[in-house]
Amino acid sequence: GNADWNAAAPTVTRTFNVTALAQTITFPALAGVRFDQAAPATAATASSGLAVTYSTVSTACSVTSGGVITLLGAGTCTIDANQAGNGTYAAAPQVSQSFTIAKGDQTITFAALADKTLLDSPVTISATATSGLTVSFASNALAVCTVSGTSVTLLTTGVCSITASQAGNADWNAAAPTVTRTFNVVGSSSTTVVTFETGPYVYTGSAFIATAEVTGAGGLNESVAVVYSGDCTNVTVANGCTEFASDALYENA
Repeated sequence: GNADWNAAAPTVTRTFNVTALAQTITFPALAGVRFDQAAPATAATASSGLAVTYSTVSTACSVTSGGVITLLGAGTCTIDANQAGNGTYAAAPQVSQSFTIAKGDQTITFAALADKTLLDSPVTISATATSGLTVSFASNALAVCTVSGTSVTLLTTGVCSITASQAGNADWNAAAPTVTRTFNVVGSSSTTVVTFETGPYVYTGSAFIATAEVTGAGGLNESVAVVYSGDCTNVTVANGCTEFASDALYENA
């Protein structure tokens, strides 16, 4: 009141609500990728200017709150964008984006193989796939060499051909192309001694006799056949009879 008016009685109170400002999220689409490629980048924004956070419940990927995606396998990855609001802005409606993770492509690294001798058997080989999956091996020359796991057994001289492959799985395509390596299997170093029947040599109507032994690395010691040429029954001139010994698995004498 004042000099002319008493104070108002009673006072009157009125209330009203002050609501938080609404905000929305803009979340651009995420492009599909293969499992062996880089994950797409997230770029969601809120109309409030506040930072957006990310989450997912997908088994094909994971994501940090800051939006860094990690690919875990082939499948569908769904990323949720959120903004929880503050004293001025209400929480924004969640926005989700999904993308496809296709099977990854993989390649094989299989180094060249050096030539081997039969005494080197078995030979251990190795190769790797960019997927990290185990590489399989198969022989293309079963008469020369066989393969079990990463062990190659050398059977005889010739060219051994080995193919490395990786069949893939739920997350990886089969490796393409397969990789084939070849190497020569050669005779082992050896010495062959031919021993001829002790003279004096008198014509008897029968051939004189020679024997041969081959020796070498790895404890090699075995008899081999002697091949005769010339007249070994009635030797009448120098070098009239020649003996030759060899073994197909070893170097000739």
